[in-house]
Amino acid sequence: MSKFKRDEVSFAPSGQCKQDAAFMANSKRAVMRALEVMLSEGRPPCLPDHPAAYMVDYLFEPPQPEESIRQLPSGAFVTPYRDRMLYLCRTLMNLDDFHQRAILAYREDGIFWRGDSIEFLGMIATAKMEASRPSLRPAGKASHGAPVRVGDVAALTQGVAA
Repeated sequence: MSKFKRDEVSFAPSGQCKQDAAFMANSKRAVMRALEVMLSEGRPPCLPDHPAAYMVDYLFEPPQPEESIRQLPSGAFVTPYRDRMLYLCRTLMNLDDFHQRAILAYREDGIFWRGDSIEFLGMIATAKMEASRPSLRPAGKASHGAPVRVGDVAALTQGVAA
């Protein structure tokens, strides 16, 4: 035995190391790499040449404030942004060509897909279209917003008849 005592070195990752790994896994670059690996199995034909970048930069919503990493009571860290992106990519790849193209068409109309059904996206598009229509002025109001009096209507109809 050596006269020098060996210090026991622990190779178990520390809490800070786990947190750093979670931050790195939740980063845009790490998410794109994970998507590229997933898409290497078979890229949907409706996606452009660089599908991972297209998904991260255009097709799916960017990271939201509530999607930052957080620590669970067990000490583990969760990566909601990365998890959402991988879920959406996996779900998109499992859809048929018609539904994939529909998702791309809705995105061109400004609607992000969050894994919802195509019918739900259609309801969002309809509501968005109805909200953008010019509102009609309420009945019983003149164009400048004052109430219409009965005498005004009679005067207007007499002018038309003459």
